[in-house]
Amino acid sequence: MSTPVFSNTNASISSDFIMVNIHEQAQTPDQVTLNDTSQIIEMAEVNVNAPTEKTVSEASGKVVPKKRTNKANAVTNKPEDVLAVRRKQLEARIVALESMVESVETPPPTLMPREVSSSRPLRSAARDVWYWVRPVTNDCTVQDADCGTEIEADAMYQELLSFESLKHPASPYLRCIQCLKTMHKTHIWANRSGGLTGAIRNHLEKYHPASYYLKCQEEGMMTRLADGSGDVQPEFTRPGFMDRLVDWAVTTDQPLNVVESLEFCDFILYCGQGGIKDNNIPHRDKLATAAWAMYLLEKARIDKEMKNARGRVSLTSDLWSDSNLRSFMAVTAHYINECGDLKDHLISFRKIEGRHTGENVANALFSVLQESSIAKQVNCITLDNASNNNTLMEELATYLAPLGAEFHPERNRIRCFPHIMNLAVNDMLSSLSDAAAEYRAEMSQWDLPIDSKTESYLQALESQPVDVVRAAVHDCRRSGLRREGLHDIIIDGNRLGRFRRPDGGAYTIRPLQLLRDVPTRWSSTYNMIERYLELHPAIAKLALQIRNDARITVASHKQYEVLQDILSVLWVAHNAQQLLSAEKTPTLALAFPVYEAVIEHWEQLCGVIPELSHLISSGISKLQEYVTRTQDVPVHLLSMFVNPSLKLDWIRDNWTPPQAAAAEAAVRDERVDASYPSPHHCGGPSTTHVKLQQPFDSSAKSWAFATRNSRCYASVHQNYPRLTTAAAQKFARQLLAPGIHSNHNSTPATQPNTDARDQMLVDEEFARYMEDKTVSTSNGVF
Repeated sequence: MSTPVFSNTNASISSDFIMVNIHEQAQTPDQVTLNDTSQIIEMAEVNVNAPTEKTVSEASGKVVPKKRTNKANAVTNKPEDVLAVRRKQLEARIVALESMVESVETPPPTLMPREVSSSRPLRSAARDVWYWVRPVTNDCTVQDADCGTEIEADAMYQELLSFESLKHPASPYLRCIQCLKTMHKTHIWANRSGGLTGAIRNHLEKYHPASYYLKCQEEGMMTRLADGSGDVQPEFTRPGFMDRLVDWAVTTDQPLNVVESLEFCDFILYCGQGGIKDNNIPHRDKLATAAWAMYLLEKARIDKEMKNARGRVSLTSDLWSDSNLRSFMAVTAHYINECGDLKDHLISFRKIEGRHTGENVANALFSVLQESSIAKQVNCITLDNASNNNTLMEELATYLAPLGAEFHPERNRIRCFPHIMNLAVNDMLSSLSDAAAEYRAEMSQWDLPIDSKTESYLQALESQPVDVVRAAVHDCRRSGLRREGLHDIIIDGNRLGRFRRPDGGAYTIRPLQLLRDVPTRWSSTYNMIERYLELHPAIAKLALQIRNDARITVASHKQYEVLQDILSVLWVAHNAQQLLSAEKTPTLALAFPVYEAVIEHWEQLCGVIPELSHLISSGISKLQEYVTRTQDVPVHLLSMFVNPSLKLDWIRDNWTPPQAAAAEAAVRDERVDASYPSPHHCGGPSTTHVKLQQPFDSSAKSWAFATRNSRCYASVHQNYPRLTTAAAQKFARQLLAPGIHSNHNSTPATQPNTDARDQMLVDEEFARYMEDKTVSTSNGVF
């Protein structure tokens, strides 16, 4: 490859982009013949030195009045200045062209392709099949006299099974449990290696659909339900038809007059096959009335359940704006019901009138609490870190004080963890432009030289590589033709083996499109960079293929390397917020440990990637700022204390002795109501299934993170504590019972010694729990 003619170029690697265009019949990359770089430069020099075209006034000889311009913003028309500007543009064009050609001819040295598996992932690992069969040694039919005994044995066999660990039995034969139980028939399959699971699954769907689909629903295997659970329906009734019609209209946001469409009515009557009459289909007024009535009934049920909750009710709230810039406030309630199950409901989605001041939003939130009659039961509220939420909490505490509710603006506030991580990431990205200068200043302070390899890295860092990615995303998504062109290049490149690793081996790229980032969306910049790095070879080929008619941005090899390192830093924050964003598993106990784990790994990266140390330090400072703000919130301490894998051990190991002593005292001060009843059994399966799982699989470490050959580091999840066990959840429910706070006294005033007795029992139980890791229920405390 030829070198640039202009040795005095000051243009950065990404200071300008390549003009390319899309032809309807574009040539493939292998058919494109590149002009020699020197010829391009000579042609550009001719254009630079060419005389400028005459203006309209000069050509016509007429005097055209000039527009009034600001002298400060006026562009000079001197020939020598115009030539200098064009020459500078040419230099930037040459650098960008060489970067594009280099990206096409050779893969980035640090490229680590994602391994694309061609095998289809298992939908359920056949656990839905093995639960319903029992291993047997022969194919003999069960006699009528033995049916009762065998049915009892089958029930005991299923009770002892661990559904998550079910595997293909090794016995020579398998017998259907449900056939013997429901029909007193023996159905046996020969145990073979191929086609067996499909045969058993088809049998279950055909003969035992109700039991089969109910079990799939209980275990969260919704992919199995999607295949045929709709085949099993209860008997048609008019109320049942109305309920389903309202559910469909509300869930899919249908207009209410859809029921008056002739085509819709004809469709319903056709499906009913005589079972549905025309007078069964309601008019839109009746549909609106039914929808409102169902809403009131459901709201009343939820409000009643929250009033009878085993403890206080916590809330999550946030504001959104729709496409018309109307603001809405969503409020979600989280509590433990009488059965001991964790519940969460969206209890309000309300339009906010006026400005988003803390007082205005507090008024709206307080009205929601009053409507649901849970104002006295409010525990903690999770909010983002916007400044108006500080005023919101202060105003809400003022409203709740006359009601006798225990509520503090800071102690009852939980700051949204993903929002904090997003603030830290945004701070790091904002400091990206200063990272190279800070590194140079530090090296100069210590009188240390910067080698040529590091200097080229710093130049790539100064060229704003994240902006290069944004420009590439914009260029490739600008039109449907460009998107199709990128897709076709990926498909053809995979088929012909055109994508190569640095060692020369071929690999495949997933046929995906680039992603945009949004500052307010968690991990959006991480996802944008990751996708760009994966599609980079295809983007370079697209830019080369259509280079004469449109602009496509291509990162240089050094920019690619810098982007990999930036992605390594963002990966830590991404996985941390993914861990604490679980919807069905309580993760508050992991907040402080994850904060510390993120800070620890970022500190390690400061030594691994010293050029990004300034960027990483800004993120660490932001996290430490919010850790200091949340250390005094007692709910964090209590959630850690009831987690058997954390207790107070983590605090003692990571906090200062005074902080650890204060945390232990705070836990001791909490009260547990001695008279609180145990949860009674609720019939039917639970609708909330909390799945305990490891935070991350070790294979989740991204393909792009082992950068610069030697820059490999341990994945964050290795330091994450395990999530709470069933015993810890039970203890948490007991600890969150009414009377948890020391100032709350639900005991009658006729027992003056109750507080002292309770304090003694709590101290004894605390000491026992810390010593032998067990919870006792014999003393009546729990």
